[in-house]
Amino acid sequence: MIPMKINTAGSIWLLAVLLFVFGCDGKKQKPDNPPSAVENVPASQVDSLATSPVPEPGDHRFIVEINKMKFIPDQLAVHKGDTVVWVNNDLTNHCITQNSKGWTSSIIEPGKFWKKVITKNEDYFCAIHVVMKGKVLAN
Repeated sequence: MIPMKINTAGSIWLLAVLLFVFGCDGKKQKPDNPPSAVENVPASQVDSLATSPVPEPGDHRFIVEINKMKFIPDQLAVHKGDTVVWVNNDLTNHCITQNSKGWTSSIIEPGKFWKKVITKNEDYFCAIHVVMKGKVLAN
C-alpha cells in the first residue's frame, strides 16, 4: 500500500464545492400562501408579482412592476374603483399609455411610480418601448 498525504485545504475546498452543488437543486421555493393583493408597499420592497387574484369589491391597490422591459404581471384582474400602481424597477424610463391614447402617464423614472383608478378594462403599452404591453380587466 502506498501512503497518501492528505491536503487539508484542498479537501475542505472540495467538500464545500460538493455541498454547494448537491445542496442547490436549481428550484426556487414558492411560499405556501402568496400575497393576493399588495397594499401600501414602497417601491423598494416590491418583488416580482406574477399573479393577483380578484379581490372582493372595494378599494384595493395592486402593483404592476416594470422590470426587464416587461410589465409584471402583464394582465391583471381588478374591480372597478381599484387602484393600479405601476412601479418602475427597471434601469430606464418608461410610461403607461392607453392603446387608444386616451390617457398617458408622464415619464416614470427608475425607482418612481404612477397610479390610476381603474373604471373599465384598459389595454396599455409603454410609448417609449412599444413592445411592452399590458392589460387590466375590471369587473
